[in-house]
Amino acid sequence: MLYLPLRILTCIFLIEFSLGLSSASRAQESSSSWCKPEQLDLNLGLRGDSVSSNTHWLTIEFLNRAASACKLHAGLEGEDLLYKDSSPAAVAFREKSQNIPPGGLVHLFFAWTSAPAALDGIVFDQCRMNDNMTINPLGDPWLELRHLWARTCSSWWSGFRLGPYKAGEPISKEWLDHVHLQESDFSASDPPAAGNAKLWTLSNFQYLQGSFGSGYYNVFPLILELPSGGFANCPLHSVRKREADGKTTIYLTSCEDQLKLLSKHNETKAMGLWTNDLGLSPERTGHVEYEVVSNVMLGGKPITAAGRMEVAVRDPNQPMLPTIDTNSPSCLISQLKLSSPIVELGNHWERPTTYPVPPEDVYDGKVFDLTNTSEQTCLLGGMPALKFLPWHTSQGLAPSLCANCPNPLFQPRDTHWIELKPNDSAHFLVVRFLSHLAYSYWCNATGGIELSLRGNKQVIPLPFEASFCGPIYISAWRSGGYDGDPLNKQYDRAEAAREKKWLASPPPAVSKVVCIDSSIPQAQLPPPGLACAKEEFSKHGMPAMAPARNGIAFGVSSTPGSPTNIHIWLDNQTDKPQSYYMCCRSTFLDAIDIYDLAGHRLLSKGEQAVKMMCAEGHEFVKSCSCSTVVSVAPYTMQIVDSGGLEDSYVLPSGRYLVVPSTLDRSTCDALKRTQAGSEGAAPANALLFVIPDN
Repeated sequence: MLYLPLRILTCIFLIEFSLGLSSASRAQESSSSWCKPEQLDLNLGLRGDSVSSNTHWLTIEFLNRAASACKLHAGLEGEDLLYKDSSPAAVAFREKSQNIPPGGLVHLFFAWTSAPAALDGIVFDQCRMNDNMTINPLGDPWLELRHLWARTCSSWWSGFRLGPYKAGEPISKEWLDHVHLQESDFSASDPPAAGNAKLWTLSNFQYLQGSFGSGYYNVFPLILELPSGGFANCPLHSVRKREADGKTTIYLTSCEDQLKLLSKHNETKAMGLWTNDLGLSPERTGHVEYEVVSNVMLGGKPITAAGRMEVAVRDPNQPMLPTIDTNSPSCLISQLKLSSPIVELGNHWERPTTYPVPPEDVYDGKVFDLTNTSEQTCLLGGMPALKFLPWHTSQGLAPSLCANCPNPLFQPRDTHWIELKPNDSAHFLVVRFLSHLAYSYWCNATGGIELSLRGNKQVIPLPFEASFCGPIYISAWRSGGYDGDPLNKQYDRAEAAREKKWLASPPPAVSKVVCIDSSIPQAQLPPPGLACAKEEFSKHGMPAMAPARNGIAFGVSSTPGSPTNIHIWLDNQTDKPQSYYMCCRSTFLDAIDIYDLAGHRLLSKGEQAVKMMCAEGHEFVKSCSCSTVVSVAPYTMQIVDSGGLEDSYVLPSGRYLVVPSTLDRSTCDALKRTQAGSEGAAPANALLFVIPDN
């Protein structure tokens, strides 16, 4: 299936949407939202063929992996648009108003014939070969089946049904009459996968395509280890890739009918698959899931075995550091000196260019410690820029890199700017990986490393003559000399104690929380008090409050599950109403300060632009295209402003602190004082939020 029916599929979804829902669906609309692809697992279910009757069918499964119910549209058969599905499973799905509970499953059943229709003894060949099939609800790509190799004649039939497929499910009588077939013409399905295979790759962290020579190729092998002998000339049944947003691609093979002709001499126990050769490399960041189903022999009979795995996909071009408020320049190579001797991690440096003997896997690393020998403070941060040199005359691409990825020798730390004062040190770690299971094609050797810094032509040579198979792990820059704590056992405890000093204390009990809901008249909301506090805190988070000044305290909170959605609170501890002037997004951004865990204040994109304007000798004037005034009653506290941080700040993965701001950003002179006064600042009564890594 089906190039022409693909357009029909999309069209039917659109028609169903435009016609509206059944009355039962309307009744459920308030309780369940429409399913989104990221909520669902889509997979190819059972399928069957009958050579004698030229009939074919397949199922597609929709599994709700979310914690709440969602609903699908009313079915591809479109009720009376084509041929109604009156099977008990289809009726049960409609009775549930197309809702799928958490963990629930429905399947989409397709049937077609590959025999051309005959009319009055004349055969009308309206058949076509269709290689791909897509499911595009409302135009959004959810699922693509590749290499379906389906010959379709006349019309096809489909319908949504509750639960998994069960053998012998009825097919629409109207459609069967139309194509002159009987239910008995459709064969039973093959059994589901009965064996468990192991699917793995050399690193559970992968990257999208980077620049040439960067070491980020978007090319990585999947290794499938089979529980019993497989077939080298018919190894795969299917390969499935599910992106972080739920978009799913399934690559099919069509050699199963030749299995009976294969001999045991063709058996294999493991295979390597290149994701780019299959067109299944990751397309976006996040967690990507792979599943491979393979043909194997068990007890002299061919069956299928499945293996699954998940990789975290990163963007190599994603900034690892935000812009901070500082006067310190970036470090120069001429300011840094490499400490000696080099600290070695692992047990195989006496023979660094040899390869391991099964069943051994090797992780070996080196720690590079550099000291600022100048009299000026400078900045280091993010990932060190490393060029890996070839070993002797060996050539080839640079090794695949894994930036700040966990491994047995070191665990990643938060990346932030390091202010390297005179005689201060910073360090980073480089770890090579050798796998006895890796093919020699994935192995190489490096003759050393050159460390460079942005804007510098000079380099520092680093000793790293070593063989490797798979990625080389590199840590981010870490402040201080090497602390003997690469797994962060001491570091994590020290950071937790430091963060505790900054985090929020509970809001004062003297003021009552006011309920805020613009969709409901204020008179219908509960009065200020404990009920409102419970409701507001559950929706918008517990605020971190700054100390009161003249009886007014400001606070910040973030929406649970959405850390970059920030709310501004005003606590009026006076006996008079207090007003808060809100000007679109500008007052929201001026009301907060964001710090990294090293105590550096971050600059928003707008503040960076204004600072550049001021540096060029211009003055700026604030304007407001929309505004309002919020009044806060005596001895009450409420949200007075809100906004998101994504468009206004560059926030790489990491941990950040938010506090109500006391800084003046109204003039160029005020910004200069802000910059001078914010260096080395320590946030107090702060709100901690986390931007997770993939």
